[in-house]
Amino acid sequence: MFIIPKWRGHILKLANGDGDLTAAMLGKQCHYVLLRGEHPEVDSATRTLAGGWTLYTSKRPYQPCHPFLGVTYDPNERPSPYADYD
Repeated sequence: MFIIPKWRGHILKLANGDGDLTAAMLGKQCHYVLLRGEHPEVDSATRTLAGGWTLYTSKRPYQPCHPFLGVTYDPNERPSPYADYD
């Protein structure tokens, strides 16, 4: 499951037609996506609304995935003191 933080980009209309949740999440492969708020239905996934959240479940066969695949961690890296952390 991929729980989308407020800052993470996504384009739900890419999950329509021949698209899928991976396209909507801008390349991050996922079978389940949980978004805060009420969002529209898409062709490639079922939508469940619950308590102010929208859960999308892909209609395609499940494939194991890792949303942070390709992300590297540098222990010496420090965030900018001017970062926006609303």
